[in-house]
Amino acid sequence: MNSGKIQKMFAVDLWEDIYGFYKKINDNHNFNLVEKNFERNLKNYNVTKLKGFYKDIINSLPEMDCIYIDASHEYE
Repeated sequence: MNSGKIQKMFAVDLWEDIYGFYKKINDNHNFNLVEKNFERNLKNYNVTKLKGFYKDIINSLPEMDCIYIDASHEYE
């Protein structure tokens, strides 16, 4: 972001542990705290945080040059 090459970034995430993955690792995991830290760390950048599933948000996003999707890390 500091390079100036990225003009706008969208961060799509659920911001909740719907699968219980993080609670399995750490009973005290708090997604509210993670979300607040995210907002604090990126407040000086042109980042729009969108809460939800990517599949539900994709049609509301503008055309982009690059999309990076960091999905669930769950493995069955």
